[in-house]
Amino acid sequence: GLSKEYVFMSATHTHEVPLLGFIGATEQGKNEKLELWYFEILNTLKETIKRAEAAKRPARIGYGTGKSYINVNRDDVIDGKATIGSNFERPSDKTLALVRIEDEAGIPIAFIVNYAVHAVVMNGCLVDGSIGVCGDLPGRTSAMLEEMFDGAVALWTPGAAGDQNPRIMTQYVFTKDNGETIVENLGQSGYIILKSLAEEHVRDILTVNKSLVCDKSEAEIFAAERIVQCPGRPLGDEGVSIPVSYTLRLLTVGDIAFEGISAEVVTSIGAALKSASPYEKTMIVTNASTYCGYVPDDWGYENNTFEANGTPVQKGYAQPAFLKGFAEMFDEERRMITESSPKSY
Repeated sequence: GLSKEYVFMSATHTHEVPLLGFIGATEQGKNEKLELWYFEILNTLKETIKRAEAAKRPARIGYGTGKSYINVNRDDVIDGKATIGSNFERPSDKTLALVRIEDEAGIPIAFIVNYAVHAVVMNGCLVDGSIGVCGDLPGRTSAMLEEMFDGAVALWTPGAAGDQNPRIMTQYVFTKDNGETIVENLGQSGYIILKSLAEEHVRDILTVNKSLVCDKSEAEIFAAERIVQCPGRPLGDEGVSIPVSYTLRLLTVGDIAFEGISAEVVTSIGAALKSASPYEKTMIVTNASTYCGYVPDDWGYENNTFEANGTPVQKGYAQPAFLKGFAEMFDEERRMITESSPKSY
């Protein structure tokens, strides 16, 4: 019975699962393995929704923040050339945001974690010649929390992680003096790194959870969507520019705001969006609804970073469009509250 605006979806963006895309009617039967994977996910989602519907009960919600030091800005510059590495001089948001939903007895129903880091601890780490299926840092973190709080669901959401990598990874690329590239990975030992980082992340989450108070038993819920277009980069010999469309989603629950963007934005853009939000409790959720590549800041374009090389949008357009789109949705929410109060849940 919900309208689609109230369905807020985001990908954790682990790099160690099959790349599905959308399997439409014309694609069915072309790849049996991916089709099985796709419908397994679809059926699991349907079953999960039924179980959630059957388990509904009165609840309270709360929000808290802390720090987690497991990320680092990955846009390094060596001898004037941008490369992926560890740049401790560039922005890196260590904020760990946590939402807890609990029942009237104080038993956790769900956790929503929000943090800015790529899910690439195990990216490219070969075990017996191949990359194993893995939920990476988000999946391991969620699994650990759900084991600790039996019956609760832990949802991990990516913040403005476009330029943020894990502090430690399991694959490294080296360049020799002759320009030859060498790739080395930790193999099976990589899972020790994943376990260590996830355990540190979970400890940080538990620290926030300990001081978090669920003090809202009623909350007005508002949802809205905007599609914003920005000029794309010129393509081909003729330099034709195709507009890039981004989906922006806003979901507010009481005094908590989730701002969803269908792209991977870098930390400085996430900080600008948080600063402009009228909600003190604002979480930026990337890879939401769909996917439109990277969105770098001006520094990224000027230094030809990995994100700037991979972005479809021209410099200087995306951040203003995002700020304007979210401002319009917040204005819409204020008008709605003034004219006729939203439904409470």
